[in-house]
Amino acid sequence: MDTAALFLASEYVRYQESGSPRWENYLQVATAVAGTGKPDCTSHDPDGQVRQCMPRFSIKAGSQVNAWQLGGEIQFTTAAITRLGLDEFALLAGHEIAHFYLGHHGHSADQELEADALGAVLACRAGFRPDLASGLYRYARRTRTHPETSLRRRIVMDISPLSNCAPASLQVPAVLALKSE
Repeated sequence: MDTAALFLASEYVRYQESGSPRWENYLQVATAVAGTGKPDCTSHDPDGQVRQCMPRFSIKAGSQVNAWQLGGEIQFTTAAITRLGLDEFALLAGHEIAHFYLGHHGHSADQELEADALGAVLACRAGFRPDLASGLYRYARRTRTHPETSLRRRIVMDISPLSNCAPASLQVPAVLALKSE
């Protein structure tokens, strides 16, 4: 078993012990949304194998629907697992995975919009419906670094009809021009 799978398995056991049978399904969703990993990035395992850079997923107790990414580790709150449907969770996972793939370290409104757009593409490529998941933004609030939820929802809604959600590369979709309208 590779290091990433071992990490995921340990997180799964920890979350299973807390009583939720949903983590396995949601872990599969997040893994599907991550696809083949971060473009143009490889890592070397201790056994010498070269692998694609993949995010790591874990759960943290929390009563608010939330997730965050730091250094390739994406944490979801238990509320995200228990309150979101699969399409909404895929969109949330896609958003955080997009932060990792785009190399975002700080947060700005523009980076949030980029992560919303690319995250919707990633979720769609994995077979989920971002257009059915825009209800996720009922949990979001506008802050200094997070734009209006109506704009974020509009960007996600505009992703679905784009090229069957399968652009040739993982570029942020041109739909971000909406932010200036």
